[in-house]
Amino acid sequence: MKSWKRYLSRFTKLLLKKNRSSNGRNGNFIANLTRSLLGSSKRSSQKGFILPTSILLIVFTGVVLATLLTRSSNRSIQVIGDKTAGVVYN
Repeated sequence: MKSWKRYLSRFTKLLLKKNRSSNGRNGNFIANLTRSLLGSSKRSSQKGFILPTSILLIVFTGVVLATLLTRSSNRSIQVIGDKTAGVVYN
């Protein structure tokens, strides 16, 4: 309950501050508002970028590789079956 009161007070203070200091330049009001409410900066929003991206790339590559191996294996088995069925013994 106290955390909501704290966020609400931050929000109202920020709105009052923004209304008082509006010199005609609005900028990105929503981004500034959420950044000030959550207490984050641009630097901290970029912290977790490399690890999730690399993991996603590795998972995607693994799925594509598994798909290709499975398809080529199934195709090889199919070709071998067709070849043995096509052999005619005299």
